Amino acid sequence: MMPAYTYKGPLVFFGLQSKHIGLYLRPPLVDQHERDLAGYGTTKSAIHIPFDREVPAPLIRKLVKAAIKKNESEE
Repeated sequence: MMPAYTYKGPLVFFGLQSKHIGLYLRPPLVDQHERDLAGYGTTKSAIHIPFDREVPAPLIRKLVKAAIKKNESEE
């Protein structure tokens, strides 16, 4: 089981992988922020933050706010 934050549904999950921190969001949030995520490895629902890079706190805040907005719109 991965740690997660929720608000009116799942917001973000995270976990350590062998070479990166995985930040997992519900689709289509990763695709909607493709420009912001340039330079990070991504999949349909994941962002890979390499261990040798600083954690991009402002970007993560932006993504979590987008996830909150998405969950509120689905009520």
